[in-house]
Formats: sequence, structure tokens, C-alpha cells
Amino acid sequence: MKKIFAISILFTLVSTVFAQTVPGIFLQDNGWLWSEKDNGVMTAKVKLSEGTDIEVYSVSKDASYENAEKGKTLNFVKVRYDSKDYWAISNRIITGKKVAVITEDAAIYNTANPADVRNAHLDRGSVVAVGETNKTDPARKVTFAEVSYYSTARYSVQTVYVKASKITDNSQDVLAFRTIQRAKELTVVDQKKTILESALNLNITDDVRKIIQDEMADLTVQFDLREGGVDSADKKSFSVHTEDGSKVNIRDFPGLGGNVVTQVEPGTALTSVQMTEREQTIDGLTAHWYEVYDAETEDYLGWIFGGFIQ
Repeated sequence: MKKIFAISILFTLVSTVFAQTVPGIFLQDNGWLWSEKDNGVMTAKVKLSEGTDIEVYSVSKDASYENAEKGKTLNFVKVRYDSKDYWAISNRIITGKKVAVITEDAAIYNTANPADVRNAHLDRGSVVAVGETNKTDPARKVTFAEVSYYSTARYSVQTVYVKASKITDNSQDVLAFRTIQRAKELTVVDQKKTILESALNLNITDDVRKIIQDEMADLTVQFDLREGGVDSADKKSFSVHTEDGSKVNIRDFPGLGGNVVTQVEPGTALTSVQMTEREQTIDGLTAHWYEVYDAETEDYLGWIFGGFIQ
């Protein structure tokens, strides 16, 4: 009996060591890799950014996790990252695709058909995983790419189509976008500028170079807006408004160089006691930036462009 048990243990160890993996991509931003405790409950261990390369085993299981509602489980798949084994929630990852970045706002299509468009889009800079490139009929002259991205609304990876001209899977372009993201996490304008300038030295496409240059121009505007001072006034009340019903970004600083901290729906009631003295023109709209609070909860939100309020 002991011999059989020993052979079983040896087989398990050998299977683990020589288990094959396939390349995968972790698509949730600030998502977790998990470790399994002795009682079978998963505990969050390592936080990853979207687009991180991982290795995926063909091993999965349903398991509970820390702070889960009683009886609630999720499906986990075994992965390898940084030479260590973990578990990942299965609908946060994708295999068989390459990391790519959206180079300009891209409409989402359900299929590789221009008529099958959703009322949604992926923002410029979104990290995705790209698969096959599909050509439509020659008369339309449109090429689509199959992409997967993590949807925060659906808490899972979604696979859709976008126009191939609006994505890049060039490794240097992807690195450039990650550099842009790192720059946005900084609060000192000069430091942001230095990092963005380093990205211009990469072997990137003209489209991505233009994006970096635009980011640097936005930094200049942000600096000017902040240096120009703010105008404190009586409490103002207004609501969010957009022509197409889309959400509006709230940033940590005035100007497009500020980081997006949240989004608000059209019709959301806001209050403000401060705005920039200088105006900015965005998409043909010229307005001040307003530092705003949620009118109902009085929670602080950040800065909103005045072209999207009424």
C-alpha cells in the first residue's frame, strides 16, 4: 500500500513538473492571481496589469475565494507567472492571441461586418488581445481584426471585432503605450514629459508617434491650465450632457493630460465651487474645467470639461 502511495505522489510531482502550458494574456487591469489555501479557498496573491503575459495550464477547477458570499464559487485555471504557479479566474485571460493596443477610438462590431456594429467602442490606448484578421468583401474595402478585451461591465473577457487599421500588435508600439500609461501615473509634469520623450526613441509606427506627441501637447495644456490659476465662485449646480449619450471622463487634474479616475452618465447631477480661469477647446467645444462633487452624495469626483455640462 505504501509503495502504491509513493508511486502516486511521484506521478503527481512528475505531472506537475512536465505539465505543458500555452502562452496566455491576462486582460483585466489591476486583477489578481490567486493561491489555494489548505482548505481549498483561493486567496489573492499577485496583482497584474492588463496585457501581462502568462503561461496557462490545461487545469481548471471551481473554487470559493476569500470574502465570497456563502456557497459562491468561480472557475479558476492554473497559470504560471514569474516562474511560479498560481490560479487565475478563467474569464480574465485569453490564449492563442497576441497583445495589441487600440490606436484610436474603435467602434465594436459583433462580426466582421460593417453593418453589425454595437453601440459601444474601445478607447484609444485600450490593451487587447488580437487574433485573426478577417477581410470583408472587396467592394467594402474594410478589414477587421478579432480582438478580446476585459469588460468591467460584464466582469469577463469579451471577443469582438474592430477595424484592423485601429490596432497595432507591434511590440514597440505596445511598449510605447505602456510607457504612456506609466507617465500618466505620475503627478509631476516634468517627469511625465521625460518618460514620454523616452518613448519617442522606440521603433514605433507613425500613428503611435503622433499619439505620444499629442500626449505631450496635452501635458503642456494641463500645465498652462494649472499655472493659470482657478476661479473660486459660489456653488454651481449642473448636469452632465453629451450629444450621443456616452459617458464623460472625470480626471484628477484639469486637461486631457490628467488621469481618468471615473466616468459619469449623462444626466448625473454635479456641483462645483471651482473652475480654471483658462479655457480649453476640445472637439470644437471651448470651456473651462470644473472641479466637481456628486450632487447627491457630496463625494468628491475630480475635474470635468465644461463642454459636457449644462
